[in-house]
Amino acid sequence: MSINLPKYTTRKDEIGRLAFAIQKMTVNLRELFDNLESQNEEIIAQNTEIREQQQTTEHLLKEKDQLYALSFDLIVVSTLDGTFRDINPAWETTLGYSKEEMLAHPLTSLVHPKDMEETVDKFTKLRVLCGKQTPNRPENC
Repeated sequence: MSINLPKYTTRKDEIGRLAFAIQKMTVNLRELFDNLESQNEEIIAQNTEIREQQQTTEHLLKEKDQLYALSFDLIVVSTLDGTFRDINPAWETTLGYSKEEMLAHPLTSLVHPKDMEETVDKFTKLRVLCGKQTPNRPENC
C-alpha cells in the first residue's frame, strides 16, 4: 500500500515529522484492520463449515436412530469382549427379554456351547484387528 502524504508532511520541522508519523500509523492501522477483516472472513467460513458438518452429523444420527429403532434385525453395540452396551428394540421383540435383562448378561450367554470356541476366536481376532490385543498374548487385553 502506498502512502499518499499530504503536502505538509514534506516539511522538515516537528509538524512534518508528526504528520508523517500519524500517516504511517494510519497506514499500519489500515493494514491491521484489513488483516483482521480477512481473519474474520476465514473464521466465518470455518464456522459455517462446522455448522454444516454438525447439521449433517445430526441428520445422520437421526437416520441411524430410526434404522436402529425400526429394524427387525437384531442390532447390538458391544465391547470387544462381548459385553452388551446397547441393543435395539428387536431384541426384546424377538427374544422376549427386556433391554435391562439383556444388558445384564454378556453376549456369550446367548451362544450355544458348540459355537463358543469359534465365537471366542472371532472376538479375539476383532481385538487383534483393533489393536487391543497381541496375537497369542491375551494378557494384553
